[in-house]
Amino acid sequence: MTASLSDSDISILSDIGQFSAEAADAGKQHAIERLCRNGFIAPNAPGGRAKAPYSLTAKGEEVLTSRGAGLNEA
Repeated sequence: MTASLSDSDISILSDIGQFSAEAADAGKQHAIERLCRNGFIAPNAPGGRAKAPYSLTAKGEEVLTSRGAGLNEA
């Protein structure tokens, strides 16, 4: 499952998991769309309570955990 994700993909998942609202360039936006299609992240409703445009799904959280990329670690 994680073999098809690049280090860049894992970085994006980590950013989304930490509610990073950084603007996405074309390459990052393409990766976000792919991660969304593959069920690792999901868009949040515009104007909703979420602080970021995307959230990790359970699948995305599982990938980060299996890669040892814990969220909110100092």
